[in-house]
Amino acid sequence: MENPQPKISPIEPRVAPRFLSGTRDAAPFVKICGITNPVDAELAIESGADALGFNLFPHSPRFVDLSRARSWIDALPADVARVLIGVNPSLVQALEWIGDPMFDAVQLHGEAWYPFVSRLVETRSLIAAISVKNESSVSDLDWFSGFAFLFDGHRAGDFGGTGESFSWGILHRCSIAKPVILAGGLTPENIAGAIRAVDPYAVDVASGVESKPGKKDRNKLRDFIAAAKAARPLPR
Repeated sequence: MENPQPKISPIEPRVAPRFLSGTRDAAPFVKICGITNPVDAELAIESGADALGFNLFPHSPRFVDLSRARSWIDALPADVARVLIGVNPSLVQALEWIGDPMFDAVQLHGEAWYPFVSRLVETRSLIAAISVKNESSVSDLDWFSGFAFLFDGHRAGDFGGTGESFSWGILHRCSIAKPVILAGGLTPENIAGAIRAVDPYAVDVASGVESKPGKKDRNKLRDFIAAAKAARPLPR
């Protein structure tokens, strides 16, 4: 009689963090973007961040070299969403990012990837970053079938992290069927007002909690996240 083959337990997939659930409590989720080092990552998590963003755009002051950062990013708590941030990738590059098991979601800036968006199968949650110039920027969003929209301030030649805001009323006047992530010029001082005005699914900040580009400030992180978690939207 042949010896029975040993049973092999299947590899457990990463549990999707609540940030990507599509539902939230009264307060929005908080994503801290432009994390460049493990110290800032831990500070953000200790302060209550729900998600962290890692920028792979080489021209950004918050650029992260994955060949050097992969070990400490991979060691971060599984319940905090890891979001890869890219700008105008080719189809090959976008598929490579989406297939990277270390990240829970991919956030894409620019418009060069729009023609092949349907090819980006949702093995990872996809976030479309929209640079808001005016109401026409959010007038036609039916082309995107991914997880969420991130709405950011516009500055020509830049792709997020500029500290530029936009009129929040633009989003208030639109009907957007997907989770809304609000970004652009948010700070500990204005985040409560932004949440009251927009009632977003999540808020996203980079420069508003920094002491200098690429370096987070402990007190600003703490104050921003505390204010966001305590804020409530205005009644509709």
